[in-house]
Amino acid sequence: MKYLNILKNKSADQQTTVGFTLIETILYSAILVIFLSFSYTLLNSFLKISNQSRSSIEVSDEANFILSKINYALNQAQLISFPATNTSSLVSLEIIDYNNIKNRFDISGNNIFFSKNGVGATVLNSSTTIVSFFSVDNNYHNDSRATALKINFTVKKKLVGFQIGELASTTISTTYVLQQ
Repeated sequence: MKYLNILKNKSADQQTTVGFTLIETILYSAILVIFLSFSYTLLNSFLKISNQSRSSIEVSDEANFILSKINYALNQAQLISFPATNTSSLVSLEIIDYNNIKNRFDISGNNIFFSKNGVGATVLNSSTTIVSFFSVDNNYHNDSRATALKINFTVKKKLVGFQIGELASTTISTTYVLQQ
């Protein structure tokens, strides 16, 4: 019985509080807002760097693929029909190989096309890239056969949907010395 009286007296004399005060709630909310804004800034920076890196790799891969196709055709070349003598900054290049197959590279719009014997033009770049400024400069000797061929083109990443950051771009400039 004494034990019950002691418990009753303690509970009557002391009031216990459960929960948070308004100041504690505001303080915790402010800390949470600071943490979330810091996290958002980090995430946004990470996404920007990730998109730039991905775009740069994709553009580089596209440029290397196009260059390897042109390189393959030039290694098989018997005759280069285009560009014509004293002409530069063309938008097409035709290479005739040892089997008399015409390999043609054309730029139209934002794409570079490859065709064999004028049949089945295939787009060499993907739908997420743009190829521009395709030019071919040549140097001819007196016998009308090209000895040097300079090829330039630019590959850019196409803006697709919502992207953060700058888009990647690369310009390829290479010179092929052809044997006669």
